[in-house]
Amino acid sequence: MKKKIVLIGGAALLCCALVLCAVWAAVRPGEPADQPAATADAPAEQGISQPAESDVQQEPELTLRDQEWATDIHYFQQKIAEKHIDPFFRLPQEEFDRQIEELIEQVPELDDIEIILSLQKIIAQIGDQHSRVTFYTQLTLYAFPFFINQDGSVYIYQCIADPEQKTYQLTYYQIVQINGVDIQYIVEQLKAFLPNVGNAYSYIYEIPRLLLSREALEFIGVPCRQTADTFTLLDEQGQTFNLDLVPGEGGRSFSVNTISILEVETDGQGEQLILFDLIPEEHARTAQPVDIPVFAQRQGDYFENYWYMLLQEHNAMYFGINQFSNSENPSFFDIENNMFTLIDQENTEKLIIDLRHNPGGHSSLIELLHQELQKRPDLIENTYVLIGSKSGSAAVKCAAQLSEYDGITLVGTPTGGTPWGFGLTGHNETTPNYELEFSCGAYVYSSTDGNMPPPASGYPPEWYNTVMPDVYISTDIQDLAEGRDPALEWVLAQ
Repeated sequence: MKKKIVLIGGAALLCCALVLCAVWAAVRPGEPADQPAATADAPAEQGISQPAESDVQQEPELTLRDQEWATDIHYFQQKIAEKHIDPFFRLPQEEFDRQIEELIEQVPELDDIEIILSLQKIIAQIGDQHSRVTFYTQLTLYAFPFFINQDGSVYIYQCIADPEQKTYQLTYYQIVQINGVDIQYIVEQLKAFLPNVGNAYSYIYEIPRLLLSREALEFIGVPCRQTADTFTLLDEQGQTFNLDLVPGEGGRSFSVNTISILEVETDGQGEQLILFDLIPEEHARTAQPVDIPVFAQRQGDYFENYWYMLLQEHNAMYFGINQFSNSENPSFFDIENNMFTLIDQENTEKLIIDLRHNPGGHSSLIELLHQELQKRPDLIENTYVLIGSKSGSAAVKCAAQLSEYDGITLVGTPTGGTPWGFGLTGHNETTPNYELEFSCGAYVYSSTDGNMPPPASGYPPEWYNTVMPDVYISTDIQDLAEGRDPALEWVLAQ
C-alpha cells in the first residue's frame, strides 16, 4: 500500500513538473531555436485580431522645409542663450525652452510668416527693447498708415504734402473695428509682439506698424478675407461707415513717426490711392492745406538724422535730432558745431532740442552735446527738450541726462523707451537657412549711473520704465491736421 502511494505521489510530482515546463516555454521571451520566427503572412490565432499595417500610426517624416525651420529655430534658441548678456532675467530659461520646442512641433502646421511672428512673441518676453526679430520686411502692408493718440484712440490717415508751398493736407478717420473685431481688442493682442519691459507708452509708436500688416492681424485671430478687409470708421458726426482695403496695394514700409508725409501711393494698375476719394461722400472730411510744422519741414522719405533751424521771430534755435548716427555725411560733430556757432553769432537766447522722433543710436554722441552746453551756462537756463513715445534708447538716455541740469525743462509726453536696458554692438545674428535676422542685447546700460543692471527682482518698478516730461503736452492727430505742434508752441511762448 505504501509503495503504491509513493509511486502515485512521484507520478503526480512528475506531471506537475512537466506542466510547469510547458507553461515556462509558452511565456519565455524569444523564439525557440528550432522554430521559425513569426512572419507578417502568418495567420492570426483564432480569437485574436491583429492590427492592419495601415492602422499603425507612424511619426510623419519632416519635409526639407520643416527640417530647415527646425534647424533655424534651434539656432535662434542657442544664440539667444549664448550672445545675450542676461537672457533669462525676465523669462525663465525653462519656459523659453518649452516655447521653442512647442514651436518646432507646430512648424508643419504654420506658414513662414506665422513662424517668424511666433519667434518675435517669444523674444519679446525676454524684456529687452533691443532684442527683436527683423520681420516687418516680410509683411504685406495696407496702403495707408495708422496713428495712435495719447488717449489710445486709433486712426487711419493720409498726409499729402506740397513741398513748394510748404503745406500739407491731412485726412484722418478714427477706427472702430477691423473685420468686425473691436480695435482696442486688436491693440491689446498685438502688444504681445512688443518687448515686455513694463513701459506703458511704447505701444503708441509700435502698434501702428503692426496694424499695417494683414498677417499680424490674422495671427492674433482677426478673420481676414482673401481680398479686401473691412475697416469700420467714424466720421465727424459720430456716424460709422465701412471702408474696404486690399493689403499689398502700394505696399512699402511706412516711416511711422509723429506723422508720415509720403508720396502718394499707387495701386496695382498705377492709379493713385487717395484716401479722401475712397470715403463715401456723406462721410467725407475735407482737409484744408496747412503749413507744415517745423519738425516735419526737413522730412523726405525719412527724417534727416539731425538738422537745425533758427526761429528768428522767437530768438530761438530748433535742433532736431532724429537719430544719434555716426554717419560722416554729415557728421553730428559738424552739424552741432555749426549750430552752436550760429547761436553765438545771433545771440540766440533759447535752445529747443527735439528728441520726439528719435529711436536711439550711438549714445557716445551725447557727450558732444554736454560739452557745448557746459560752455554756455546762460543758454542752459533756457533750454527745452521735447520727448515722446518714439523717444527710445540713446534718446531716452540723452533726455534723462539733460533733465539733471538746473534750468533744462522736458516737454511733451512720456518716452516709449526705458532709461535702462540692453545695448547692441551693431551686429545682428542670421539663421543659416531662412536668413532670418534677429538682435540681442550685448551689454547693460543705464541713463545716469553707467552700466547699472536692472533691480534684482528682474523687473524694474513702474517709475523706472520711462522718462516723464516736466510739462505734459500731447500732440494728437487733430492738432497735426491743423498744422499745430502744441509742445513747440508752448516752448516758444515761454
